[in-house]
Amino acid sequence: MKEILGEEMFEKVRRGWDVAIPQGETLKMVNERVVPYYLSDILPRIKNGENVLVVSHGNALRALIKYIESLSDEAIENTEMMFGGVVMYTINEEGKSLSKEERKTPSVSYDHV
Repeated sequence: MKEILGEEMFEKVRRGWDVAIPQGETLKMVNERVVPYYLSDILPRIKNGENVLVVSHGNALRALIKYIESLSDEAIENTEMMFGGVVMYTINEEGKSLSKEERKTPSVSYDHV
């Protein structure tokens, strides 16, 4: 895709808030699905004292991070995802971050497999 779109457009599509891949969703569109689900299904469980593990693909997680951390449209474009680890939040009543802890795990190399 980078060769087809060029470097600049590729980065806009890959990271942009309101830039769609051809025939695909923007991060804004993903956000419009993820945040309501978080508020209606996940947040009540957390408020009920449950620990909830959310596992998903990068854009859905980026949309959730944008909401939880109250990031601007521009800030989410520069947010790096942590792979191979766990991000834990303590949240308030609105589901926004009060604190964040990252626990990284050793990377696995598949060179020898």
